Amino acid sequence: MNWKPAIVLAIAACAAAATAPRSETVTIKTVDGKGADATVDSGRKDEKLGRDKSLRVKFSTAAQRKAYIRFDLSLLKGRKAKAARLTLEIDTENTGLIRDWTYNVIGLREAASYGQGKLGEDWDETEITYANAPGNDPKSGGGEVDEKSGKYGGVLKDYAIPLGTFKIAAGKRDRYGFTSQALADFVNADTNKMITLVITRVDNHTDVIGFAGKEGGKYQPPTLEMTIEPDSSKPAAKAPPSRPAKPPVN
Repeated sequence: MNWKPAIVLAIAACAAAATAPRSETVTIKTVDGKGADATVDSGRKDEKLGRDKSLRVKFSTAAQRKAYIRFDLSLLKGRKAKAARLTLEIDTENTGLIRDWTYNVIGLREAASYGQGKLGEDWDETEITYANAPGNDPKSGGGEVDEKSGKYGGVLKDYAIPLGTFKIAAGKRDRYGFTSQALADFVNADTNKMITLVITRVDNHTDVIGFAGKEGGKYQPPTLEMTIEPDSSKPAAKAPPSRPAKPPVN
């Protein structure tokens, strides 16, 4: 039996695995660094709700509520994301209010200014309101995104980057994840080490539920988990020295 080629191939495969750069997972929450989250409410246009425990999102003919979520990307240290996942946890304990609803995830486009009287992307939780929220479309509380019709789910067209939608299940208080290539691309396009996501609801209904904010206590705050590309600038790890294999016993 000619066992030497098989042993050589096995050693080579082990060496390649040992020296190949590995992907890394970076997790950032709104409690980290300059992260922030807040609800803005059309019924209380000038009220500052950033210290509320819950991020309430509602789309109805009577009232509109949107969640503004900012992540501090300085932890990425300039590296690029191969994939990104946003996780939100429902904190509404009355499960009878939870329905089969769909939510928009909209990226806030970077801008030198969002208009007179509007806050910048470095908005403060203690200052943000429905009236001054950056990119907020005061005439639209949510609904389906339809770029051809100029509908951007509650964010002004010039500042909206639609990233996709996620669904929740009726009666189920749970953590819900959202992932898309558009989200990873949005992270990678960042130039100021922070991104803001706006969450609005597609479904028009009078009931409302909330997602846990950074002040939410026992529930998980908004979380962004990213798979990071290996740093090609770093030298590959050296494979451990191989030992001569013993021939099989016949």
